[in-house]
Amino acid sequence: MEDKLIWNWEKNGKYYVRSAYRLLCVGVIALPIQVALIWGLESNSGQVCGEDAMHALWTYPKLVPTWVPNDLARKLARRRHLSLLDVLSDLFVLGNEDSIAEFAFMLCFMLSTKFLNAQWKPSSHYSFKINFDAALYRSQQITRVGVIIQDGRGLPIAALCKQFQCLYTIDDAEAIAAREAVTFAREIGILDAEVEGDSLTICNALKNWDSVFVSIGDIIDEAHLLAGAFQQISFSHVKRDGNCTIHMLARRALDLQEDFLVWRIF
Repeated sequence: MEDKLIWNWEKNGKYYVRSAYRLLCVGVIALPIQVALIWGLESNSGQVCGEDAMHALWTYPKLVPTWVPNDLARKLARRRHLSLLDVLSDLFVLGNEDSIAEFAFMLCFMLSTKFLNAQWKPSSHYSFKINFDAALYRSQQITRVGVIIQDGRGLPIAALCKQFQCLYTIDDAEAIAAREAVTFAREIGILDAEVEGDSLTICNALKNWDSVFVSIGDIIDEAHLLAGAFQQISFSHVKRDGNCTIHMLARRALDLQEDFLVWRIF
């Protein structure tokens, strides 16, 4: 007898989006946090900061360069969708576990940018702005860092999430995040940028090109060495409300269960 897929929550054994959504609402099934967040947003209000969610996150013309490099996004773009919920439904039909996780990360990243990045300002002297942050998880004894690179229009160019199986001090963690930011930018060919974080201690150390004789000294020296290869680079401090997106990324993006994740559009 040939094997068949059966959806246990419908009498006829067939899968329907409405059935999955009903189970999602009552907590019988769960989605990755990134997908659940957007699914709930679309189905409940359809709005992202006053905009239609479909337009704000999927059909907005300026987002085309963001989605084009993604194989799953290109497959989805060939289909007709009336809402973001339709896009998410096809997501599970066309994608595998890895591609769905990557797509969900990108969508969540753009959503967080819409919601949280109101205080972010583009650099006035450089082509790109690089934001970094770190988060500590004492119960798990791990450190997570996040990096986002945006152009002068505020559009995401690349993002990095990294997890270290070690609990650093907050200053060490922020210094490591800054080093990872400079390293990541160099690796993808960016040589003209303002690097911004919300740790005043680390930003002051980065702006001071003399050696730093504290525990973070070696990390800062390494960041300076990498920065020396840039054509133009500066380091600046921003308050937490201007760094919300990258703070969320450092804390939440690794719910994808990856130790290292990179996303870029070029």
